[in-house]
Amino acid sequence: HGGTLIVRGADLSGVIDGWIASGYLSAYDTTPGERGAGSIVVDTETIPGGTILTATPSLAAREPNPMPQNPDGSVGTLISGSETELTLHWKAGVDPNEDYAVHPDILVHYVYWGDSEETLVYQGSVPHTDWTDPNVSYGPITLSEGMTYTWSVEEGFDDGTGTPYGPGDPNNVLGPIWSFVTKGATPTILTDPAPAVADPDASFSVTASDVTTHYQWFKAGDPDVTLSDNGIYSGTDTDTLTVTGAAIAEEGQYYCIAYSGLTPSAPSAPARLWTRRLMGHWKLDGDLTDSVAQTVAGAPAHDGSMAGTGPGDPNYTPGGGLDGGGVLEFFNDGDYVTIADADFFNFYPLGFTASFWYKEKSYVGWRLPLSKLDPGTAGWLFGVDSDLRNQAVFITNPDDGVEFWADGNDQINVGDGQWHMITVIYNPATTTYTIYTAGDENESIVLDLSAYPPAAAPLSIGGRETELSVDGYIDDVRIYSQVLEPVEVAQLYLAFETDKWVCVEDQDDPLGALDLDGDCRVMLSDFAMLASRWLECQRYPQSACVD
Repeated sequence: HGGTLIVRGADLSGVIDGWIASGYLSAYDTTPGERGAGSIVVDTETIPGGTILTATPSLAAREPNPMPQNPDGSVGTLISGSETELTLHWKAGVDPNEDYAVHPDILVHYVYWGDSEETLVYQGSVPHTDWTDPNVSYGPITLSEGMTYTWSVEEGFDDGTGTPYGPGDPNNVLGPIWSFVTKGATPTILTDPAPAVADPDASFSVTASDVTTHYQWFKAGDPDVTLSDNGIYSGTDTDTLTVTGAAIAEEGQYYCIAYSGLTPSAPSAPARLWTRRLMGHWKLDGDLTDSVAQTVAGAPAHDGSMAGTGPGDPNYTPGGGLDGGGVLEFFNDGDYVTIADADFFNFYPLGFTASFWYKEKSYVGWRLPLSKLDPGTAGWLFGVDSDLRNQAVFITNPDDGVEFWADGNDQINVGDGQWHMITVIYNPATTTYTIYTAGDENESIVLDLSAYPPAAAPLSIGGRETELSVDGYIDDVRIYSQVLEPVEVAQLYLAFETDKWVCVEDQDDPLGALDLDGDCRVMLSDFAMLASRWLECQRYPQSACVD
């Protein structure tokens, strides 16, 4: 318990620590708080040729052990929605003379607890009558659930008459300050976080049951990362996580756990974070590789693979592509390309752009050059009907659907055996779905995709499961997690058709009404057409035309 060590001709540096670490004194080497001395006192006395080290064990209470201990680190048993029951255990101060296990002058233990060191309050006492047994317990006691408590034990010594000094008497020995967290009611995540596209910041929020004391956000990975506030993440221990200036490194899935004290909820459903960028680019020049990283440094690739009921072999036509390279050819035989990680491309209710080049070989009816939809799931698809020469977008969920035919029967013929760049854009700010052909806007409708939650349907090129593939060619497929502006769509088109032009006039611009000859320029020819009909009046009755 105590002891004496004579050290001769040696440097004392580290000797005391080594003595304690050896185990001789470790049973009493508790960590003291400001309240009392819980550690062993070592005195030194210099003698000729050496030093005497005398260790005196603390008389304070030691080895706190509130019970029961739970796997999550909390203490106690939940007995109601707001209370936890537990028992405090510890060991009494030792007898330095080693005659007893407990100092024989310790007659009582005064117990204090509170929610901080500053609020410790005397709560009750336990008498000590068996000095051969150092184990002491107090309880059971009932405390609030999910709370952090500090506690301490004061050893009440004999005042010389067989009666202990009262609590707080300076002749008693104050013990260290300890702490524990009571078991909390299990919180519940009531509302999961929603996915987000950073612009450039993003945030995720949850709501949880009212027993929640705090939160912790995580980023899914291998392993998952426990987030802490820094220059990028903030609110990591609150119900709202903010990601500032998100870059590719921050893309991924985030989830939250609510806590009542140390008691955790089940994790929330994960919510994915995307940045506004080109998300996938399949050039189809001889393979199904996603070359997005060539444009966006560090972007993860999602390569394609052949699937379907046809021969199953990639069919590449060398030299038949837009830039003279290879091109992917389909034969109306059920083959199609599926892109890995379907969940990755589920940003479409938040805004997206899909663009591809299409050339048809023969009329085979309704076909799907590009889609993200399985039967009975929510998603989108882009189809062409060669017989009607129409373009269409179809958005559906298991119970409802909206069909949108972009062009009339006598407008753009995408089945004429020529290359056509087709672009589909959804703008969540305006809830509009717009189709462009050859870089020029064809038609737009109002359609709120927030009513169609994403599902894990694969992104498919050339066809999809349960449907035949197109009979033709597809090249240069691109998917963006953002809305491209009309001039950006035009740039995609003109990157291959360098000798063409695209009209990118603002449909809401009054000057557009002056382009009477439809050549996307306001010139003398337009003025001549206006002048030729000067003073014409279509009012009825005719008398209304006379000023």
